[in-house]
Parts: sequence; C-alpha cells; structure tokens
Amino acid sequence: MSACSYWHDDRKTILHQVYEGRCVAADFHTCINDAYRMVNMVNHPVDIIVDMTKATFIGTSFLSAQGNSEAKVQDNQRMAILVGAPAFIRALVNIGKKIAPKTTKNIHFAKTVDEAIILIGKTFDASVLG
Repeated sequence: MSACSYWHDDRKTILHQVYEGRCVAADFHTCINDAYRMVNMVNHPVDIIVDMTKATFIGTSFLSAQGNSEAKVQDNQRMAILVGAPAFIRALVNIGKKIAPKTTKNIHFAKTVDEAIILIGKTFDASVLG
C-alpha cells in the first residue's frame, strides 16, 4: 500500500496521512475511509495533514474519490492541508469546488509538514481569540 493514516499527536487533534511511492485512486479511497473512521472516534475538532511529498500519482480515476470524500465529511473535521500537492491534485481540488463543496471548503496547501502545523496553530489561535 502506498498510503497510511495515523494520529500526529496524543490528543488526536491532527490526523496525519502519508502517501509514498506510486499511488492510485484506491489509495485515496483507503485514506478517506481511514479518516472517516478515525475522526468519528473523537468529539473534538480534527485537522488533517495529507503529506504528498514522496508520492507519484498514477491512473485516471481520482475524481471518483471526491464523491466518497464528500459523503464522509464530518462536523468535527476542520482543515485538510495538502502538503507538496502536485499540480494534478491542485487541479482536482479546483474541480472539486463545484462537485464536492463540503470536501474542498477547508482545503489548504503547504510546502512542508512544518508549514502545515504552523497553519493549524494560527487557525486554532484565531478561533480561540475570535
């Protein structure tokens, strides 16, 4: 398998997904299902970091994952930050804004996992202060 999901922190506030090597649409479906199951285990807000920096995406059926993802967006899922997303994935996100608006409304992009963590922290601080 070219993808895995795990909790980034002990408080289970950040779900970390890592794609490595050659990834196909089935890997997206697996991570979507993992995220649904894991986020459903907790009642507090969860951010998702999706690390794509070591992946090559192959195949043509990636749009099918957006329908699966749209059906599984949960109320306590906050941001999804795509780290190192290639242009192909960024284009799919733009298409997804029309066909999967719940999935794409809180998607952000970062170059590194550290940048994603900083973005989560700034967003959390703003919501606490606001």
